[in-house]
Amino acid sequence: MRIHTRDGAKLYVKDQGSGLPVILTHGWSLS
Repeated sequence: MRIHTRDGAKLYVKDQGSGLPVILTHGWSLS
């Protein structure tokens, strides 16, 4: 599922399996 935010960012969400949710973020663009 794709989510578009107000500022134009595009997020991809995949709901799969059971259990607690896990969020993975890539930090290369952070300072």
